[in-house]
Amino acid sequence: MASPLEYLPGFTLDQYVDFLHRNHQDLYQLLDDKRYADNACILRESLIVMSSEFESKTVGGRGDTYRDARLAEPLMRLEGFKELLRLIDSTTVATNGPKKVKVLDALGGCGALARQLAFVGKIADRFQVITSDISPSMILTAIRDGLPALRQAASYMLLRDGCMESILFAYGTHHIPVAERVACLREAYRVLKPGGSVVIQDFEEGTSTARWYSELLHNNTATGHNHYHFTRESMIAMLNEAGFSDAGLREVDDSFRVDDVTAEVATSRLLKHLATLFGIVTFPPAERWTKADETAFAQAIKPYSAATGDGVKLSSKSGMVTATFSRVALVGIGVKR
Repeated sequence: MASPLEYLPGFTLDQYVDFLHRNHQDLYQLLDDKRYADNACILRESLIVMSSEFESKTVGGRGDTYRDARLAEPLMRLEGFKELLRLIDSTTVATNGPKKVKVLDALGGCGALARQLAFVGKIADRFQVITSDISPSMILTAIRDGLPALRQAASYMLLRDGCMESILFAYGTHHIPVAERVACLREAYRVLKPGGSVVIQDFEEGTSTARWYSELLHNNTATGHNHYHFTRESMIAMLNEAGFSDAGLREVDDSFRVDDVTAEVATSRLLKHLATLFGIVTFPPAERWTKADETAFAQAIKPYSAATGDGVKLSSKSGMVTATFSRVALVGIGVKR
């Protein structure tokens, strides 16, 4: 029998499996009942060992503002998501015939990659995205919006061996403790089909983008940000140690961008989104900013732009103004042979 584990608020694990059976049959078919029924103690332990950083403010997290900001401005990091989908598309060997490529968004929050499919154009037709995250509040948001989603740790997945074409670790890979990263990649290796790819997106230690987290966020958020990112050497070494072939690296544009009718409005939206998304507490809440607050925050983030410290850059085309805060991500790719 399956464990009566409190899996999500309002759901035991049995109840959630039944929910998937009734509402998301494709995902239900990918589950391995031995992983949740016969190993309930392992599953319980994997879900208990978690950070509260992406839970609500009531338990000391910043998940509420992070989730709300993402949902309010879904296009801010669109180009970064497009690049990740292109990499998945180009590195995954077709194993599923005419069917869509099944992608597990292993750190998907409330549906980060799945929600982007509505905006990326024809390439979206190639993919079926399953959202996965350890945060119960994030997964609850995903399922309430009709997305197929699983609450699971990246180190202990509930999926069958060899059932996915690609697995993405993005927008939070540095939150996995360094000592557990290879184990998470080995788990991805287990779940992938032969020919499937793993794509790891994070930020290179020492770069302005990594320092955005280790300096700006660590010193200006309620949760701090004491997480080590990746070096190029460590990312390749982890992929190799986990068993992946053809390990390689790419740099990917992960800039925040917003289009609006004036430079002032575009810049204001971008700055307020950054402060809200990342839970900045050393400034007033963004909805109460004065012009002086906005100017001060723009100055504070200047050193962390990948565009040589230029801060927010403006460009115009076809009557619209684009405000950009430049970031560069480091992406590792490996294939299961």
